Amino acid sequence: MSITQLPRLTSLCLVSVLLFIACLITQEQLPGSLIAVSLYKLHMASLAGWAGYWLDRLTFPYARPHELLHAADDVADHGAPAGDDAGLICTGFSYGAEQAMLRRAIIIGACVIGICLGA
Repeated sequence: MSITQLPRLTSLCLVSVLLFIACLITQEQLPGSLIAVSLYKLHMASLAGWAGYWLDRLTFPYARPHELLHAADDVADHGAPAGDDAGLICTGFSYGAEQAMLRRAIIIGACVIGICLGA
């Protein structure tokens, strides 16, 4: 892996770390302020979104939305096989991609809600 190809959502993880550092500095300068609590909650929500994304990738390594969309594009570019199933193959890939995107959104949302309610 080169330095130009960082893992996905590295920027979100860095934002989360910067929010935590801002929270610590604010807590030190203004002890007991609600600004520090708000920064901490933002930090936890962004960290939960990052963790939810990676949880989905690790749980479903072969059902990633972008791979299913690329497969649908390949079928559309190269043509579906002749016969009765010609239209079903093209729509089946895009339907699977829609389900994978919905699944990923539900997992990330559940992680964010769970962390924000517990923290």
